[in-house]
Amino acid sequence: MGETSMNVGPESNRTDALACRGVKRRRNAAAIQPSATLAGQPAEWVSEVLSRLRALAVLDDGWDGNNAPRISPTNVEIAMQLLAHVMLSDTPAPEIVPTVRGGLQLEWHVRNVDVELEILSPGRYLLSFEDRSSERELEVELSSDLSPFAEAVRRVSPGQ
Repeated sequence: MGETSMNVGPESNRTDALACRGVKRRRNAAAIQPSATLAGQPAEWVSEVLSRLRALAVLDDGWDGNNAPRISPTNVEIAMQLLAHVMLSDTPAPEIVPTVRGGLQLEWHVRNVDVELEILSPGRYLLSFEDRSSERELEVELSSDLSPFAEAVRRVSPGQ
């Protein structure tokens, strides 16, 4: 199966692409189904990520005790698609944190390496990377080229 665009959102209406990347779009969070696989079996991180995404997908407006909007269903789908694109077999599942703008942030804090990717909107992501052992830091907005994110995720994978 060929690569699909990472720029999935309301303007692309590519639900079929999401299905092959890890999420089948449905109206309720319980219907999110795993499809990211390694050797025909779901990758270890998939069930943990799906559980967290399902919990975040059902948050109501004001979930933060103030006026934060509910998490955008598109951002939930994008998060799973991004992970299916960059995760390795030994990459630990990220922390998934809601943002007060209806977005999501994917985070890893492993072995002196911090990786944070905020999903700003379909096709716009803010990557923050710090490797304290090499004193390497990066903060950059990404769109179609997700290679800096993929490289950062490799750095938190044990086999790398």
